[in-house]
Amino acid sequence: KLFTHHGEIVWDDYDKDYSDLPEPIMEQHRAQQHASKSSQYLEDAERKEREALTDRDEVRRRKRQERLNILRGNQKADWVMLD
Repeated sequence: KLFTHHGEIVWDDYDKDYSDLPEPIMEQHRAQQHASKSSQYLEDAERKEREALTDRDEVRRRKRQERLNILRGNQKADWVMLD
């Protein structure tokens, strides 16, 4: 409520129906939707690429840690035990 005499603010989570919009406005709406979906796809692709690179880097670090442990003259040990 904004003020005491106002009712509750209702938030609807339903998909909006824009089918009754005038055609020029509908075209503008479609263009905005297309642009937002395109940027969302690009962001998702970049996020997935970053996650894959991070995973590969973590594997590289684990293997390096295991090799360094062996070079130091220790027995082969699981990388978790080396931390």
